[in-house]
Amino acid sequence: MSGLRVPSFTEWLSSGLKPQDTLQAPDVGYTEGVGRAIEGGLRRLGVPERRAVGIARGANEALSWTPVGAVTEAMDAGRDARRQSTATGQALGLGKGAVMAALGAVPGGKKAAGVAVENLGRGRFAAFVDGKKAGTVSIAKGGEADFVEGAYLEPEFTGKRLGVEIYNQIEQALDKKLAPSPLGLSANARPFWRRRLAAMTPEERADAFQRSYDAGKGYGLDDRDIRLRLYDLAGGEALDAIDAPRVAKTAPPLAMDEASRMARAREMGFDTATPLYRGMSRLYDADKTGNYQMFTSSPLDAGEYAGGFEGANVLPAFVAPGKGASIDAGGANWNAIPRSAIPKDIAAKLHPSVGGQVRTDEFIHAAKEAGYDSATIQNVFDNIDGIIRTQPRPAKIDQSKLDDIFAELEGFDLGGNVDVPMVPDLPINYAPVTVHAAFNPANIRSRFAAFDPAKRNSKNLLASGAGAAVGVPSFTDFLANQSGEQ
Repeated sequence: MSGLRVPSFTEWLSSGLKPQDTLQAPDVGYTEGVGRAIEGGLRRLGVPERRAVGIARGANEALSWTPVGAVTEAMDAGRDARRQSTATGQALGLGKGAVMAALGAVPGGKKAAGVAVENLGRGRFAAFVDGKKAGTVSIAKGGEADFVEGAYLEPEFTGKRLGVEIYNQIEQALDKKLAPSPLGLSANARPFWRRRLAAMTPEERADAFQRSYDAGKGYGLDDRDIRLRLYDLAGGEALDAIDAPRVAKTAPPLAMDEASRMARAREMGFDTATPLYRGMSRLYDADKTGNYQMFTSSPLDAGEYAGGFEGANVLPAFVAPGKGASIDAGGANWNAIPRSAIPKDIAAKLHPSVGGQVRTDEFIHAAKEAGYDSATIQNVFDNIDGIIRTQPRPAKIDQSKLDDIFAELEGFDLGGNVDVPMVPDLPINYAPVTVHAAFNPANIRSRFAAFDPAKRNSKNLLASGAGAAVGVPSFTDFLANQSGEQ
């Protein structure tokens, strides 16, 4: 055993398995003999039977969890084996190399079961396995960048090959592909990204390298440093992709008619059947929205919140509720919602001081703590006066007495020749409304937005393509067209 020779990649799989390109699907029965082939190959190389069987079993277990593409890992394992001074150390290195080499020829692995991610906002995601929190992932620049700046898994979940499924779900939530971090990868992240890149098409890999390089330049990193990091990850292919001529990607112009915009809005998850309104005393700023933003179904109530001074405006909007918490307040006032109307998982997050009557803000905070994307309260009174308004009864007028009064005033000069403009009373809403709280600014759009799918994660209210001329009306202009709406 002291003279154990480090074999070539081909010899690792010398018992009937042929090295295959990582992006080509092998024969149907290819993976069935992986464990037996590894065991046989190791025994031919002088590894004791018991050790060879154990390594082969480990290979089969790894195959059930690991995705495509690990040839680079096999080469790394071979180098590690060469550096070992003992036969046992060399055997273990060879075993890892054999496993990785076999995995590199498998087009896919078993999907990690029970994995789910929760978008916490601002680029942060929580990962769960069978309902138990497994870790967190942070996307750089609050979710605006294309790469992960930090990831953590609880010790009990490490080594279980959960990363691929977590990344896939995050990409789905962000509606974009992630790229390797130009800031550098940890020892655990490098093999993960090598496998992930090997599973991509050449075009997808080139795009990932280019986006990683561009992100690094955007951070002000030295060109040489970025190139060295990508070369260490993927060799010359990464450098070729960086230096390749860029092909401008131009999308066809979006149709801006009402029907097309609303169709895109629905496809993006926005509830176009429920127009909502937010009264604001100043211009909208997505970066100064606090923990949530509240909307009402009544434009009149929204107008009262906006106020009548210069700069006031009402934002007519659609929201994408996502995983929304919704309750019916039963016609209660904003500060007297029955606790019995609140689902148990949200009630459990209420502050201990909250009694049998719950305020709207208390429900909203609890819903956010419970992991919801938004909160909706139907059939509630929530206006600037904070009361349940009662519509005044029509006055009973004796027309004959009015005629007598006007007859007495006939002939008197009551106002001179000056026309005094009459200011009409603003309409008032007396009905209960629906109140909605959005936790993520990216789930809010002006009714006049372009609803561009390429900008789904933007916090821009209009999120419109170039040249799209749409805007938010002032409170006065908006109210002029909405005075009859309740």
